[in-house]
Amino acid sequence: MRNHGVVNKLGRNVRVAKMQRPPKRPFKLPNPISTGTGPVRIVSSTMVIASVVAGLIFISCQWRFVRGSTLVGPWSWSVLFFTFLVVVTVFPPTASQSQPIHYLMACLSFCPTVALLGAKRPQHQMWQFVVASFAGMMALPAVEVLVLQPGQALALFDLRGWFLWGLIIACWINRWGTRYHLSATLCLIAQLLALAPQLPLWRSSSDHWDMAVAIWGATAVIDTILSQRTRRGLHRWDALWRDYRDRFGLVWAARVRERVNSTALSNEWDLELTWSGFTARTQDCENDLTSNPQEWDPEMARKLAIVFANVLRRFLSREELERRANELLTSEEPLLSRTR
Repeated sequence: MRNHGVVNKLGRNVRVAKMQRPPKRPFKLPNPISTGTGPVRIVSSTMVIASVVAGLIFISCQWRFVRGSTLVGPWSWSVLFFTFLVVVTVFPPTASQSQPIHYLMACLSFCPTVALLGAKRPQHQMWQFVVASFAGMMALPAVEVLVLQPGQALALFDLRGWFLWGLIIACWINRWGTRYHLSATLCLIAQLLALAPQLPLWRSSSDHWDMAVAIWGATAVIDTILSQRTRRGLHRWDALWRDYRDRFGLVWAARVRERVNSTALSNEWDLELTWSGFTARTQDCENDLTSNPQEWDPEMARKLAIVFANVLRRFLSREELERRANELLTSEEPLLSRTR
C-alpha cells in the first residue's frame, strides 16, 4: 500500500508538470547577421559597418555625375541618409530606442525618391522643403515614442502601414526598366526588412535591421558602379535618351517621351520615342525597318535637337546639355544659342 501511494504521488507530479509546460514558441526565421555571440557577432557587425561606410563613400563619389543638374537634391538626401545610417550603425541605440530609430531611418530612405519627383527647374530647390516636410510627417510617430513615451513599443495605424507599402512599391516602380533595376530591387528588400514590424499583412517580430543596412550599403556601391558604365553600340540619340531615362526614372521619362512624340506627330515626322529609343512610327511590315538616326533629314534632326534641348535644360546642367546636344549635330554652332 505504501508503494502504491508513492506511485500515485509521482503520477500526480508528472501530470502537474505537463500542465505547467510552457507553450511552444512559433518558428522564426533566424537572421544570420544578428545571431551569434563572441567572434561571430564581432565579424558580422564589422561587415555591416564596412558595408554602410562603403555605401557612404560611393554615394559621395557620385557628385561628379550630378553636379549642375537637378539631381543634386536627391543626391544630398542620399548622402544625409547614409550619414545617419553610419552613425546609427557605429553607435547603436539602446534596446528601448532601437525600434523607433530604425523606423525613422527607414522612412528617411524614401526621401531621395520623393526629391527626384520634384527634380525639375525652376521648382527643384523649393521642392526640398516639401521633402523635409514629408520626412517630418513620417518621423512623427517615432519622435512621439522617443520623447513622450520612452520605452514603449512603436505601433502604427493600419492606414500609415498601407501608406508605407505604397511608398516601397512606388520607389521600386520608378526605377524599374532602367539600368538601376537591380539596385532598386535590393533597396525594396532592405526597406521591407527594416519596416517589417510595421507593415500590414506581415507584422514580423524578427530583427532584420543589420541585414537591411548591409543591403543598403551594397545598393549604393552598385548604383555608383552602374553610373560609370558607358553604353556602346547605340547611336548618340538613343544613348542620350537612355542616360536621361535611367537617371531620372519612370515618371520624368514618361513626361519627356510624351513631349517629344507630340512634337513629332505635329510636325509629321516618321519617328517615335519609345522606352528603348527612337523607332519609325510607320514600319515596313515585310522588312520591319526601324528609324536610323544616321539617315534622318538634317533639318528634322536639328529641330528634334532643339526640342530635346528645351526639355532637358530643365533637368541637366548647361555644360552637359550643350556637350551632349552638340554631339548630335554636325554644325559647329552651339545648339543652346539657337534655343534662347
